[in-house]
Amino acid sequence: MKLQNKENIWLTLFKILLIIIAIILLLVFALFFMVRESFRINIFTISSTLKKIEMNPQDMRTEVYDDKFASEVFTKIFGDEKIYFENSEGYYFDQKTFITGSIRQSEIAITNKELSAMLNVYSKNISQNWLYGSGVSLEEVVLTETGSISVLSKIDFGTLKNNLSSGNLIEGYIKEKVPNTMYLLLKGNYAEHKITGGRIIVNGLSQEDSNDVLSLMAVLFGLNNRETFVQRVSDAFCELLFSENYGFFEVQAKKLDLKFEKQIENFVLMLYTKTE
Repeated sequence: MKLQNKENIWLTLFKILLIIIAIILLLVFALFFMVRESFRINIFTISSTLKKIEMNPQDMRTEVYDDKFASEVFTKIFGDEKIYFENSEGYYFDQKTFITGSIRQSEIAITNKELSAMLNVYSKNISQNWLYGSGVSLEEVVLTETGSISVLSKIDFGTLKNNLSSGNLIEGYIKEKVPNTMYLLLKGNYAEHKITGGRIIVNGLSQEDSNDVLSLMAVLFGLNNRETFVQRVSDAFCELLFSENYGFFEVQAKKLDLKFEKQIENFVLMLYTKTE
């Protein structure tokens, strides 16, 4: 009788344990589906994905330039050495001189590397923040004769993460796991000052892993989904070039015609002075 009672106790404990395990599994799967449906984040894979980008990424530019090169490009295009120049404190961008300047020839070609160098300087120095606050720089623009475009941006998340204060689970996870520096490589088709069919690669990851990270970033920026974030990056790049308020080319728009053309070795942006 005592043996039977002991067996019944162990059987009861075993059943209770199974019930507890079942409840935990149900809660985990409920959390999984809730996060996936609400944020399109796979909680089982996102941690391993983020581990791939925890280290500071390597420079993803295909053509490397420096401040000296950028300074020379501004002088070449606009004929003024005082737009971006070196002083005792380093290199300085004079926005007023840039706004009042004009291209030095009736037509001039700008290569991808030259355009990238100027936009890098401009994106870091304009008073308006072109993409979700300060700490975002445009590193490279590559245009091809087929009309495709790739835009590489570098984002410093350090300040942004420090400003997260709601204390919810997702934000806490972001602050802990998302690295302070990330590269976003936007690829799409460019025409009429718009980018369509955009997709983003994060820090050289696969598209699938990048999508996981982008879904997390959409939460960080208070957006509905990663597609909205990709579109925001696409629009922000076009605004950086052509926005009425602060576009790089807008200050020259009334004086210039812009065309992307294929030359012998390079796909270039041609600037033509408008004729009345």
